[in-house]
This record gives sequence, structure tokens and C-alpha cells, in this order.
Amino acid sequence: MAEQILDEFAKNAPDLDSQIIKSIRIEVDGRDHDVYGVRAQIINGRREIIIPIGFIAATYDVNIAFADKLRYSAISYIKTDDLSEYIKYVSDTLKESDIGVRTSGYIPEIMNFCVFRKLAKEECAARDSDPDLLKIVSRIEYSALSFVIGHEIGHHVRGHLGNGKLRFLTEREVSSQSMETEADIYSTKSMIRSEQLVDGAMATMFLFSYLKGEAALTNSSDDHPPPLCRWITLLETQLEELPKCEKLMQMLLKQGLNLEGEKAGIDAVRAAVPQCPH
Repeated sequence: MAEQILDEFAKNAPDLDSQIIKSIRIEVDGRDHDVYGVRAQIINGRREIIIPIGFIAATYDVNIAFADKLRYSAISYIKTDDLSEYIKYVSDTLKESDIGVRTSGYIPEIMNFCVFRKLAKEECAARDSDPDLLKIVSRIEYSALSFVIGHEIGHHVRGHLGNGKLRFLTEREVSSQSMETEADIYSTKSMIRSEQLVDGAMATMFLFSYLKGEAALTNSSDDHPPPLCRWITLLETQLEELPKCEKLMQMLLKQGLNLEGEKAGIDAVRAAVPQCPH
């Protein structure tokens, strides 16, 4: 799937970007120092995106939980309190077993979202085997992996890498948070060009924010903006880029998309979170 995403991004990228993307190799690492985090690097002149095997396992359950929420509500209207609690539970469970994962590759068992919400076993069994849910899960998994790979492609294409990792920053260079925002925007634009929506990446983004110790969605780390601010930026970028993709626009308009309403909703969220730069 990762190679397919890389090829799709190269096919739909501008010529110069496409040349860089075609030079990137995806590497799956089973014993990485960062068990769950995907990263971009240049080693001996070779461009790489490293995907630890723990990444897919870590995101699987939260993607199902997110799909379960989306099955009953449009993304603009879902209540994410219980989803956020579940993502924190998954993050805590993974962090507690981090050393074991590094040494043995064993990913701990995660309670699924339905059980976490203390619903009846029969109801959980019916929900988990629902073919409509499985379709949504498949779309979200592809969307989430596309966003993450697109983000790392953005670091390569935008020249953020040097000596194998993100550049050491001087006062004249952009901040690390600015580079992360630039990579987010690049990924979102690339996904729209590839006729994908970025929506499915939300749960994955929030999970890795928790794993990095950002206990609140409005707290930033040294190198990344606050997760909620990143999400607002993604939705704003997606809304700006959608008119450039007729196929996506027509599909969403048939589903009742109201561009002005969506923009007003995003603006309201941004105004409610003063930590987010305008």
C-alpha cells in the first residue's frame, strides 16, 4: 500500500516534485529506535521514508474507532470526547509497553472501541462485522497512511532535510514548527490532487500527538504545533484545494457539502482556540 501511495503522489505532482518523489524509497523497520513514528531521512544521498512495523499496529484500532464514529455522523458533526479518551487509552497502553516492543516486536493487545465504551458483547460483535464499517475502515486506513507519507514527502520536497534528519535551525531559518506545518499543507494538497480527502487522518494524528506526550490537543511540543491547530490547518487547506478537483467536489456536493457552512465552522473552531496562529 505504501509504494502505491508513493507512486500516486509522484503521478499527480508537479514535474520537479515528481522527480524527487520517484527517488524516495519506503523502508519498513522492525527494530527502530522510534517504534511508532514515521520519519523522513537522507542517508548517504539516498532519500528514504522509514515506517516502523509498530506504526500500522498502533493505528489500526484508532482507525476502526474513528470509522465507527463516521458511520453515524458526518465528520463536521461527530462528538469526539469518547474518541479522544479512547485514543489516550491506546497511547498509554502503547507507551507502557514501549521497551518490550523495542526488544521483541510484540505489540500489546488493545481493547476495541466498542468494548471500551462498555457496550453489550452482542452489539459489539454486530458492529465489528458490519460491512459498511469495514469499507469506512479501509478508506480511513488508506487516507491516514497517505497523509503520513505525504507529510514525509513534504520534508523531502521542501528541502527540510540535511545530514540525515531535519536541519539544525539558525535564526535565519524557519522554525521547526513552521516546517511541520509546511509538510502538513504539502501532504493535504497532494492528497486532493490524488482525489483523496484528508479527513481520515484525524485519529492517527491525534494518537501520535498523545504518544509524543502532548496530553492536551491544544499543547504543542518543541517541534510540532498543537494537534488541534494542525487539524484546523488541514481542513482549511482541504477546503481551499477542493475546487481544483472536480471529481471530489461533485461527490461532496451530492452529499450535501456547503462550502460556506464548512468555512464558517472551521473559523469558529479556530476562534475558540487562541493557541492557533492565524
